[in-house]
Amino acid sequence: MILNIPPGSGWDRTPLSYAAEKAGLVLEGTLVLCEDESEAVLKAGDSFQFNGMRPHSLQNRSATICRTLWIINQNLARPPI
Repeated sequence: MILNIPPGSGWDRTPLSYAAEKAGLVLEGTLVLCEDESEAVLKAGDSFQFNGMRPHSLQNRSATICRTLWIINQNLARPPI
């Protein structure tokens, strides 16, 4: 999916945590991705991947929109092809 995160917003109050593998690519703007106690500032062209069981949140602290391609794989029980 494509997430359009307006300036000054995001999901930062209660970190998410559930069985899924997550990945993405920042298409435009800046994304702050928090995972456990670490924080990464990602810009257009940066990609990411992490285990969704780790508490995580995201924020757009900039003055412009952030567009991110967001990929979630919740079918972790199926063996790889």
